[in-house]
Amino acid sequence: MATTLGGTTIPTPVTYPDSADDSIVQRRMANGTLRTTVIANNRKWLLSWAGMSSANVTTLRGRYTVGGTMAFVNEDSETYTVAVTANTWQCTPVPLAAGRRWDVTFGLTEV
Repeated sequence: MATTLGGTTIPTPVTYPDSADDSIVQRRMANGTLRTTVIANNRKWLLSWAGMSSANVTTLRGRYTVGGTMAFVNEDSETYTVAVTANTWQCTPVPLAAGRRWDVTFGLTEV
């Protein structure tokens, strides 16, 4: 299945490890018991691509700069509502005999 971000098909990342952040609130009750409540469980992805063409970099940059929330569908057809993680864009040139390519990385956070 194709990977999409905000309705745009993007190259499948070579790596996209995810992690989850739990927001937990604990309160001590009048009788001395501790009440624990999980507020949210937001996943985070750091997507990475290697050897991207200029056209692919333009597509990825477009998705990174669009702002707001969007749907992220991974290669397993799992859908998440995400926002781009600020200040995570990295685009490194990789010189090759056949021309210049780019390694690209940026992050997404589930909302």
